[in-house]
Amino acid sequence: MNATYCIIGAGAAGIGAGHGLSRLGEDDFLILEREARIGGRAAAEKDASGFLWEPEPRPLCERFKTFTRLVDDLLGPDAPRTPRSAWVRAGGAWVPQPFQRNLRYLPALQRLECLRGLLGAALTRAGDPGGAAQPETLARWLELTYGPGIARLYLAPQQAKALGAPCEELDWRWAAQCLAPADLDALLETLILERDDTGHGPDAVVRTPAFGGSGELLRRMSKRLRERILIGQEVVRVDPVARVAHLRGGGEVGYAHLFSTMPLDQLVGAVLDDPPEAVRRAGAALRHASALAVGVGLRAPRPRPGQDSAHWMEFPQDNCPFHRVTHLHNFAPGRVPEAGARALLAELSWRGPRPEPVEAMIRSVLEGLENVSLLAPGGRDEVAALWHAERSRAVPLPDLGRDAALRTIMPYLEAQGIASRGLLGGWRHEVGELDQCVMQGIEWARRVVHGEPETVYCA
Repeated sequence: MNATYCIIGAGAAGIGAGHGLSRLGEDDFLILEREARIGGRAAAEKDASGFLWEPEPRPLCERFKTFTRLVDDLLGPDAPRTPRSAWVRAGGAWVPQPFQRNLRYLPALQRLECLRGLLGAALTRAGDPGGAAQPETLARWLELTYGPGIARLYLAPQQAKALGAPCEELDWRWAAQCLAPADLDALLETLILERDDTGHGPDAVVRTPAFGGSGELLRRMSKRLRERILIGQEVVRVDPVARVAHLRGGGEVGYAHLFSTMPLDQLVGAVLDDPPEAVRRAGAALRHASALAVGVGLRAPRPRPGQDSAHWMEFPQDNCPFHRVTHLHNFAPGRVPEAGARALLAELSWRGPRPEPVEAMIRSVLEGLENVSLLAPGGRDEVAALWHAERSRAVPLPDLGRDAALRTIMPYLEAQGIASRGLLGGWRHEVGELDQCVMQGIEWARRVVHGEPETVYCA
């Protein structure tokens, strides 16, 4: 087989690339997907009890006009907009997100600690207007930006749990585009006038498909590309000189341009023919975290802490193993088999070998749900369904050596006619949400066809 454009992976970035090419009138492309279904990490699964699960449920953010129009076109009223209801459990209180803009919910002593730290950070920055004192790690950047109180209570432990690595081992340069700023003037208004300040961030409005999970958008996009998607086709070798992708089983696809969404460390370490030693070493230096998603289906309705309408909650404290619990039943009624049922999806991350068997980790999740009062003590008879999904490569770590490795790898791949994008293909988790990955594919198509610059993925 031959195609002008060869796309590896039918997840968000790969489907986005195919969609972008199709919209530009290019039809000589193939999307190769090794699994038996499309969607990647957005693929949803309904269990025998009727609960719909997915390993990383996220709303469809509206930070890009092109993506918003795409959602409107394909989902329309099937993806209603709802103001975000998201909470952080920290300092013995439930604080609405963004935490750093709603400190009035904290007890007095913690509130004072956070305000003093935030004011001190502002004074430090005022004394260093040129930014000469650059932090070395994410831990230090959080303290310099938000003060030690906010860093200690929420941001540092939350990022460490979510990324599976201590903040002292992580770079800071990605954080400014992901973490909401703490506006001291606005914060004083919330404290004195006793009002919330929650309308910040690309997920301030939650938009999710009414049925089918987050991957419903990708399924509808793929219908327009059906003849160009080949499932069950795993690329095991890429010859960048001959420009041929070799498939497991002996097939080949010749190409002029290659768009890869496979894990970047695998691409340069095991799939690409004879990369330079510097590129191979850079690929070997990339680090990742693994993740386990545990779904707990509950049929017995009962009062819940925080807000009954919560879309998700974050847990930086150490009395539970998970960093986030998504309330899927508040995403869409179709996620649960009956009215009143609840679907809680807990996410936990780690680096290196799995810390204990999956069964033990699931028990720890149930204990943690009891500790944070999302499950009644001794109330496991309420559990109607248990589901889990483990991903060995779930989070590409923004550690202290990542950016240098990408500066070595990406220019070499581009010189070979290869673009590596998506969460694991681009190895930049800060631009790895579903909308960002779809846009990476669309922008790549615009670049290779019309020479337009990419703006979402900038290595």
